[in-house]
Amino acid sequence: MTPPDNPQPEQDLLTPHEAFLAMTDFIWQFAQRAGDDLITLIGDTEIEADGGPFDPAAWEDWLTSVAKIREGRPPREADGGPVDPTAFEHWLAREAKIRERKGS
Repeated sequence: MTPPDNPQPEQDLLTPHEAFLAMTDFIWQFAQRAGDDLITLIGDTEIEADGGPFDPAAWEDWLTSVAKIREGRPPREADGGPVDPTAFEHWLAREAKIRERKGS
């Protein structure tokens, strides 16, 4: 396991978009197993003194979500099928238009 605070080479960095997709996938996968227990999620991902999470499985689950997004697979794949992979891009475009209208 590579501790979360271990610096990674530049080519390993996620774009903000990839990080968001990986985060949504990670949280969704957790919810499929543990329900809506946010306190457990927060506890499992607490960073220990050695730099790793309280629950090492949480780090492995995170890496799985990151790998899925890097492979171009959509987040939240499950029995019900994946979320439309273009939905986030549409949302970003809509938000950009709103910010543009507001002048921010």
